[in-house]
Amino acid sequence: MSVSPEGNSRPKWPAPFTFTGSASDQDPLRINSSFNTVNRYIASFGIQDTDQEALQYYGAYCRDQALDKFTQYEASTGEHTVAGLKRKFETYFLPSTSTDTIYEQWQAVKQTVNGKTAHITDTIINLERLRDSMPEGTITDYMAKQRLLDAMDIKLKRDVKPHITQDTSFDELVEIAEKRDAIAHSTGVYGSRNTHSHAVINTVTQPNPRRPQNQNN
Repeated sequence: MSVSPEGNSRPKWPAPFTFTGSASDQDPLRINSSFNTVNRYIASFGIQDTDQEALQYYGAYCRDQALDKFTQYEASTGEHTVAGLKRKFETYFLPSTSTDTIYEQWQAVKQTVNGKTAHITDTIINLERLRDSMPEGTITDYMAKQRLLDAMDIKLKRDVKPHITQDTSFDELVEIAEKRDAIAHSTGVYGSRNTHSHAVINTVTQPNPRRPQNQNN
């Protein structure tokens, strides 16, 4: 196993939490969070998921049942990748209904709840975190674009739609939405009941400081 990046003289990021595979870890969001935190941690030392030694770092932050499954995966025949390990964990540790549950949460995300309109960036973070927690390919980019439009406050949706076409990419839609949303918040378009708060999290209660990148690829 490679030497832990904690021995590097560069500034240290907080070490990832240990994934055990216990009952509290048997949740798509928890597995996704585990892989994302390890990914960001090793990336700070210049190590990418596709590098030969990357898989060992993911194993270094496994204990108990998760470490057993990591060892089994590493000893199996065929190619061993970070994406393959994640699929192995999802197959073993998640109930068969977990994807349905996450999909329902993804469908329920809204920018405006109880008359309070969050910044659209918060809504995008929630949608992307949930999307990343489902198996690769469950949500296409087209579905993601439509879901984001549906999640928008009606005022923002009306403002955004004239600026997009069927060829607008998801990232382009995000950029347009964030710009129009910033204007709407600054000019009071959403109304006096809006608190302009970043705290409206809808179905997910742990916000990220930035939009997460899809780790399934």
